Amino acid sequence: MKQDAVAFHAVSGDVVHSSPALYIVADTSRLNGLQGRIKRVLDFSVSLLALILLSPLMILITFLVSRSGSGPILFAQERVGKDGVPFKFYKFRSMVNNSDDAIHRQFAAMFINGGDVPGESDKVYKMTNDPRVTRVGKFLRKTSLDELPQLFNILKGEMSLVGPRPPIVYELDHYQAWHH
Repeated sequence: MKQDAVAFHAVSGDVVHSSPALYIVADTSRLNGLQGRIKRVLDFSVSLLALILLSPLMILITFLVSRSGSGPILFAQERVGKDGVPFKFYKFRSMVNNSDDAIHRQFAAMFINGGDVPGESDKVYKMTNDPRVTRVGKFLRKTSLDELPQLFNILKGEMSLVGPRPPIVYELDHYQAWHH
């Protein structure tokens, strides 16, 4: 069994929280050799083309974010990537500058540990009622346009177009073995 194998929670039929769990180990080994190189060429090519095609939109977003308050246009955050290597993860800034991350830390801990998150629906995977978000940021988050700068991370080989969401360093403190 590979060290990076992931246990998937599966039950027969619809998911029933009170039913006994069956764990299936899935081999999640990375693509190697020719397949890995083809995937990297595809990631690079598609992200480069997307950046070229979306550059007018990204210029407009740059202008809107700069007008939404003081602070940088891009938000950079340390995330954990492939093989546990940290990297700078880029997004358009959607919050007020220098906001405290305590709200998100609490949300992440409760979400990862399976607790109820006050004010959020059952199917929410990110905060929807964050008081730190600007008006422009609310629109960017709703449309996921704040994520466009991640295309640069893909160009640099730090991320892939298809793959798991790279976690924030402090989220790893709450992970159990199967999360990895």
